[in-house]
Amino acid sequence: MKAKLTLLAALFGFATAAFAATPDDGSVLPFSPAPSASKVGPTLQESIHKRRVEPNRLPKDAPNVLFVLYALGGSGGGLTSYMDEGQLVFEYNLMIIDRSIAKSAEKIAPGKHTIVVETKLKAPKPGAPADIVLSVDGKEVARTLAKMTVPAAFTASESFDVGVDLGSPVSRDYFERRPFKFDGKIGNVKVELK
Repeated sequence: MKAKLTLLAALFGFATAAFAATPDDGSVLPFSPAPSASKVGPTLQESIHKRRVEPNRLPKDAPNVLFVLYALGGSGGGLTSYMDEGQLVFEYNLMIIDRSIAKSAEKIAPGKHTIVVETKLKAPKPGAPADIVLSVDGKEVARTLAKMTVPAAFTASESFDVGVDLGSPVSRDYFERRPFKFDGKIGNVKVELK
C-alpha cells in the first residue's frame, strides 16, 4: 500500500508539473485564468521544470541499445528522454508541428548516473519558447530550443511512462522499436517545479 501511495504521489507530482498545475490553484492550464489571492507556488510562466532520472545502472551494453527513461504523451505530442546507441536523447514533440531534439555528442558510460532534463521558458506566457538542457552527473551534455511550447496539455489519453513508452510512441525515431523497455533499474524519478 505504501509503495502504491508513493507511486501515485510521484505521478501526481509529474502531472502537476507537466500540465503546469499546482495543487494550490487547481488549474490544468499553463497560466492562471484569473488572479487569485489564495494561489501559492509558481505558475508555468514563473517556473523551471527539472526532471531527474537516476538509473541505478545502465546495462553493460548501454552503448549499443535503445531504451526509454521516461515518456509523457504519444505520437500526437509529448516529450521523451531515452538512450539510443549509448547517446542520451530528449525530444519535445510539439503536437507533430515541430520536433525539438537534444542529443549528447558522446556516449554515456554504463553504470549509475543522475540524468537531469531542465526546461526553462523564455517568457511568462502560454506557448512561449523554452530552453531544454540535458545533464549527466552535473555536466551539460546537450541542449535544444523548443521554438514553441504546448499552451495547455499534450493529451488526455496517453500516459506518463517510466522505463518504457507504452501506447503510441512520442518519438518517431523509435517508432519501429517500441516499447523500448529499460532492463536496468531506475532508482528515482523526481520532477521539480520551481
